[in-house]
Amino acid sequence: MRLLFSLFMFPAIVTIAIAALAAMFIYLDGGGFRPNVEFHSFWSHFYFAMLHLSMVTGLILSILTCAYTAAMCLIGFIIKTWLGALLAGGIAVFSFLIMNYLMNTVI
Repeated sequence: MRLLFSLFMFPAIVTIAIAALAAMFIYLDGGGFRPNVEFHSFWSHFYFAMLHLSMVTGLILSILTCAYTAAMCLIGFIIKTWLGALLAGGIAVFSFLIMNYLMNTVI
C-alpha cells in the first residue's frame, strides 16, 4: 500500500512542477523580461497568447494538484504513511501558494 501511495505522488510532483514553471514565466514577465519587438507584430501577440496560456495552465494544474494532494495527505494519515502524508501536505501548501499568486496576478 505504501508503494502505491508513493507511485500516486509522482503525478502530483510533475503537475506542480509544470504549474510552478508557468507561474515563473508570469513572474519574469512582471519583472520586465519581455521581448523587444514591435507592438503589432506576430511575435508580440504570440508572446501574450503564451502568457495567458501559461496563466490558465498553471491555475488549473495548481487547483487540481491542491485538491489531489490534500486527499493524498488525508489518505496518508489514514494508512499511517507519515512521511508521505507530510510530503503530500507540503505539496498541497505549495500548490495553494502558486494558486494564490496566479489568482492575484494581473497580466
